[in-house]
Amino acid sequence: MPEKAPASPDEQLLEGLLEAFEVFSHRLREIRRLGRYVRERGEEIDDAKTRARELIQQQLSEVNDDALDELMESWRQTVYAAAEAEGLSDDDRREVVQSALEEASQGLPEGALSSYLRSIVRVTIAPPAAPMLLASLLIALVGELETLFGSVTRALYIHDPTKLEQSGKQYAWAEIKKFGTLDDFEAHVRDHTVDRMLHGSFGDWVSELKNRFHIPEPARSGDFETLEIIQRRHLMVHNRGFVSRQYLEKLDQFEHDTKLHDELEVDYDYLTRAADTLLVVSLSLISGATFRVTSNEEVAQTMEGFLANTCFWLLQEKRYEAVVDITRRLPVGKVKTELYRHIIQVNGWIALKQLGRFRECADAVRRFDVSARSNDLRLAKLALLDDVERADKLAQQMLAEGQLLHEHWLTWPLLADVRAYHDRQTLGEAEGASQA
Repeated sequence: MPEKAPASPDEQLLEGLLEAFEVFSHRLREIRRLGRYVRERGEEIDDAKTRARELIQQQLSEVNDDALDELMESWRQTVYAAAEAEGLSDDDRREVVQSALEEASQGLPEGALSSYLRSIVRVTIAPPAAPMLLASLLIALVGELETLFGSVTRALYIHDPTKLEQSGKQYAWAEIKKFGTLDDFEAHVRDHTVDRMLHGSFGDWVSELKNRFHIPEPARSGDFETLEIIQRRHLMVHNRGFVSRQYLEKLDQFEHDTKLHDELEVDYDYLTRAADTLLVVSLSLISGATFRVTSNEEVAQTMEGFLANTCFWLLQEKRYEAVVDITRRLPVGKVKTELYRHIIQVNGWIALKQLGRFRECADAVRRFDVSARSNDLRLAKLALLDDVERADKLAQQMLAEGQLLHEHWLTWPLLADVRAYHDRQTLGEAEGASQA
C-alpha cells in the first residue's frame, strides 16, 4: 500500500488554522455553559446563610442553624429598622439592637455570638459573587481570543518562515549557537515574534497580520461591540468594572452613553453576545487567512465547507444571531463552491426565521430557484415557506433514499414544524387503523 504523501504547506496551514479555531470554539462553548450555570445558580451562590455558615465553620466546631436563621432575620429587621428609625438616640438604637440580638442568640453557647455576628456582617458587606464569576468568564473569553490570534499567527509563520525576517530583531552568532538545530532557532524566533505581537493591543494584532501577511481585517474587528468587549475586559481586570479615561478614549470614535466612573457589569446576556461576536471575528480571521495566503483550490474548498458546517452546528446550538452575523459580515458571495455558498445563505435565512425576522429575507427565499438544485435546498425552501406537507413528503423520500440523515431529520431546527406535521399525520393514521 503506497504511503500517504506528506501534507503540503497549504494543507499544513489549513490544519493549523482549523485546529486553532476548534479549540477556541470548544472553550467558548464551555464559557457559555459556565455562564448559564452561574445564572441558574446565582441565588444559591450568593445565599447569605450559606456564606455566613461557611465563615462560622472556620471559627467554631459546630453551627447552630436555627440560631443563625434567627440572628440573620433579626439583623435584617431589627438592626436596619433601628438604624432608619427617627427620634431614637444612639443609646436607644444600641439598646434595641442589643436586646434583639440577645433574644435571637439564646441557643448559642457562651462566647459564640461574636463569631456569628462577625460572619453576618462580613456577608452583608461582601459583594455578590455571581457577577464576579461572570466577569471572570469575560476575562477568560478575551484571553481565548488572544490565544487564537497567537496560534493563527504562529501557523502563518510556519507556512512562510521568510516573514520572520521582517521582525526587526537581530541575533548574534553566539545566540544562534545555543540552539541545537536551525529548526529550534526558527521556533524560538517565531515564538518571540508572536509573543511580542501579543503584548500589543487588539488593534496591533489585526495590523500585524494585515501588514505582514496581507490578511484582511476580520469582520467585526473594528465594530463598537468588539472593541467594547476588549475594553470592558480591561476594566474588569484593572478597575473592578469602573469606567476609566482609557476606556472612553479607546471608544471615542463611537456614540455611547457611558460616563467616567460608571460601573459596568457582565451578565449572562452580555457574556453570550460577546462570545458570539468574538466567534464571528475568529471565523472571519481563519477563513480570510486561508483564502488570502493559500493557492490550493482544494484547501480553499475545505475551508468553504467548514464555514457551511459551522453555520449548521450553530443552528443546532440555537445561536441564531451568530449565524445571521456570519452570513452578513463574512464575504459569503465570494465562496466559489456554489453548494457551500447556498448552504451558508440558507442557514442565514433559517436563523432569521427562528429569530422571528423572516420578513427580512422572505422575498429572497421566494426568488431562490431550486429547480436544478439538490433536494437539501429544495427541502429547505419548502420548510422556510411553511409548506410542511410537501416538505414532509420530500423529507420522507430523502430518508428512504439515504439523501437525508436521520440525525439531521431529528435535529435540524428548520424541520421542527415539518416533524410536528409528520408526527400528527402518523398519529392520525395509527388512530384510524385502530378504529377500523
